[in-house]
Formats: sequence, structure tokens, C-alpha cells
Amino acid sequence: MTGAEPQRVPAGVKAAIAAVVVYLAATAFVGVRNYRIAHADQPDWIAARDLPRNHRIVAADLVLPPGIKGTPQEWRLLPAVSLEGRYLSAKVAKGQSIALPGTLAEPDISTSAGFTTVPVPIPASLPSNAVDAETVVDVISDGKAIAIQRRVVAVRCTATPPCSALVRLPQAVAARLGKELSLTVVAEAGEGTMSKREWTKIAELDIPSRPAGIWTLAVEYVSADTVLKLEASGSWQYGTGPTQTCAPDGDPKATATAPFEGALLGALIGRFGGSTATTVTKEGPFAVGSLAIVTATVAGPLYLTINQKPVEFPTEAVGKITVKISRIEP
Repeated sequence: MTGAEPQRVPAGVKAAIAAVVVYLAATAFVGVRNYRIAHADQPDWIAARDLPRNHRIVAADLVLPPGIKGTPQEWRLLPAVSLEGRYLSAKVAKGQSIALPGTLAEPDISTSAGFTTVPVPIPASLPSNAVDAETVVDVISDGKAIAIQRRVVAVRCTATPPCSALVRLPQAVAARLGKELSLTVVAEAGEGTMSKREWTKIAELDIPSRPAGIWTLAVEYVSADTVLKLEASGSWQYGTGPTQTCAPDGDPKATATAPFEGALLGALIGRFGGSTATTVTKEGPFAVGSLAIVTATVAGPLYLTINQKPVEFPTEAVGKITVKISRIEP
């Protein structure tokens, strides 16, 4: 017994199907072509001010191109609401055009290894435009500044306020964040990061070229994550020879090897934590020179000394370096 033979599609039906397919393809092609022709001279909105990359577009950012108000060209503009809430893929200068292809639905928050992007609520007390991409902020965790002078990647807003500043932080810092996060603005995009800083002097002392031990105690206790500014002046003898003298930045002509390779021989160096007998820890030494702004990595004392091997200290303390130490007030 044989099975039923399959039914064949009549040739006329095949031809009709092929004709429909060709018609639909031609219609789509013509439609796309006509759309491109119709929108070839479509005007773009103009930026009302300089806007950074990853800026979230709002209505106030958009102005009409010159000379089109009340003309048919105005009606050809893309509705402003189609751009609002989107993010710029590149910075746009005042007066330049803003087009949909140059925007993103979400900000670009790609980051490098060892860093992560953290959303930080923007305080309601700040004006709506106070924080933007590229704004420099301090991140406050449980009432304490835990990350200083971080640049905002972008601002993300949802239906439920407040908006959040997306801040890129080292993973080690992000792991220590508490439950209550906030921020303070240090500088707007393009401003110097120190433009709104206030420093409070906490100590001023002389560091001898020949310390009593290895280190000179500068500050008895510094809280972890405290930002300090150290300003040094003067000169001292860093070796046994009378010509071996230098300023706080060290001697660039010295040929001997310095014990701490991160600074020149004879330079002023510092360290957080430990004791006067400790030589090297994971918290230091670090170079101070004539000016340094550093963040305390651990809670404890701050020590200063000369970048020289103890056996090469001058026989007598010749010269001195005067150091002024200030603390940041976020």
C-alpha cells in the first residue's frame, strides 16, 4: 500500500506569491528612500550651553536653530521629548547641534579593572543642575568622607526621586561603603578641584636632617581617610659631605641610591601608622617633597623623615625642613 501523493502548488499561485513578495520589497525600499529624502534637511536642536559627555538631556538644554521659528522647518524638528532623558555620547559645545544618533538610552559607565560604579543619592537640598557628568564630588558614607575628589560619570534619574550620581570608585573603597550615602560638590565640570576647598592647619614643625631615631613624629593621630596637605620649605644636609644639601624635593644630582625609590635622595618622605622604629609598611613611605596632598590609609600617627639610609645620616643635624600640615574641610 502506498501513501498519498503530496499536493503540488499550482504554477499560477507560485507566481502570485512571488509577485506579492517583490511588491512588498519594492514598497519598503521606496518608503525608506522617501523617508531619507524627506528628512535629509531635517534641522537639529542646538545646545544652549556646553554639555559634557554622558550628560542627561533636559528641556533647558535645547534651543531652536536660528531663523526657523514660525517656519515649516520648525515643524520638521524632532520633538524635544524624544531627546529628553537620553545621554550624550560625546561632549557638545554651546551652539552645536544635538541629534538623536549622538545620544544613548543609558550612560556609558564602562570602567577599568579594579573599579566599580556606585550610585550615590544627590541631596534634595542641591539645585537640580548642581551635579552633572564631570562634576567633582566627595562621597560621604555614614557621615564621613570616604572618597575625595571623585568625578561623576553620569546622573541617573528614575520616576522616584532622588536622582543618583554614578561615581567610579576603587573596589576596595566601594566595599567599605556604609548604608547612608551622600555627596558634597567640590567643583563643577571644568573648575579646578580645589576651588571650593577649605583647609585647616593642624600642625607646623621642623624636621631635622638627623632625627633622634629614624622618623620624626609629626601628628600623633590621624583618622583613616583624612585628607592632608603638607607644605615644606627650607634645606638640609642629607649626607656626611658638606655639599650634600638639598630642598624638600631632594637632590636630582645625587648618584647614590635612595632607600625609598619613590623619591630623590634627601627628599622629605612620610608614613602613616606604625612606630618610630618601623621602616617600611604597606602604608608607606610616600613622597612628600615641597607639596603633597595625601589621604590617610590607616588611623594612627603621621611620621616624617629624610630619604636617606640611617648609616648615611649627617653626623650633626645641619639645616631643617619646616612643614605645615593642614586638614581638608569637605
